[in-house]
Amino acid sequence: MGVIRTPSVSLGQPVPAAKSDIAREFGRASNTYEQASRLQRLMGDAMLARLTQQNAAPRNILDLGCGTGWFTRALQNRFPEAQIVGVDLSAGMIERARSSSPANIQWLTADAESLPFSADTFDLVFSNLMIQWCQYPQTVLAQCRRLLRPEGRLARISHSYSASLAD
Repeated sequence: MGVIRTPSVSLGQPVPAAKSDIAREFGRASNTYEQASRLQRLMGDAMLARLTQQNAAPRNILDLGCGTGWFTRALQNRFPEAQIVGVDLSAGMIERARSSSPANIQWLTADAESLPFSADTFDLVFSNLMIQWCQYPQTVLAQCRRLLRPEGRLARISHSYSASLAD
């Protein structure tokens, strides 16, 4: 069996699309995104199930790359006592999330590479298929580490930067 590999991108190499382009395009898709995001739902559901299996009980949660807030709301349902913040680069996604969510979730348009929170703020950072859109993924992971309390958890899934095809 032969394997064909595509070149991989190092975590230190920038993603070619500009942040403003990414934010704009996701904002344009905000009204139909939930109907088209089957992979995101599958992966996010798996992360939520894993958190439940681990008996997680976070008090302060950051949904990083929250999009329309689908999983932010699911996190609130799963952890009703928690304070939850949803962050996305796209103002359009945040507007959509805010309009379809309870008032007790906080929403913020911000860049995951430069988050405006104090260190040791969150017990859980939840990030579902977002990091691959960032120019410098290692910076996002450093931000997550900075924001998590010592016993905090990072729940994340992202696309691989390389792919293989076996024949």
